[in-house]
Amino acid sequence: MKKDQVSLSEGWVKPISYKTGRRRMATAQPKLRTIPLTDRARTEFEKLLAKSKDEYVFPYRSIKKAWATVCKEAKVKGFWFRWLRDEAENRW
Repeated sequence: MKKDQVSLSEGWVKPISYKTGRRRMATAQPKLRTIPLTDRARTEFEKLLAKSKDEYVFPYRSIKKAWATVCKEAKVKGFWFRWLRDEAENRW
């Protein structure tokens, strides 16, 4: 995830998703989803942005490791990153 996909001032993240089967990956178009951030999530993203040294909050290839670290620091167990989007859709 790149830094420009996170807006702490407006309180959202926009992860890019390529939700297609592997056979169609070459023709897949990126799908942007806007996920609102809670105050707690905003605080955690502030920490991640402060730690990042380049344009990435954390690279996609290590998202599982990064998310596990965030959940561990926030003392949250069994929470999947995609649930943020699902919860936002349910609340809307």
